[in-house]
Amino acid sequence: MDHSVTRMIIITKVTEMIANELKITIAEARDLFYESPICKLLEDDSTGLYGDAPRRTFELFMKDYKNKK
Repeated sequence: MDHSVTRMIIITKVTEMIANELKITIAEARDLFYESPICKLLEDDSTGLYGDAPRRTFELFMKDYKNKK
């Protein structure tokens, strides 16, 4: 089954959350997310992350982002 539409919805919502949380532009947030290991997990159907709520993906991203700082 193709989950590309679901992933795009999640990416859009997560990007908005990142932009709001970090006070950055949508473009900057999108770049941060696409470069993150969390995005790679989202793209991998075997992880099942595409089935989680965008909030969960955002929380995983923020945890990873804060650990890198």
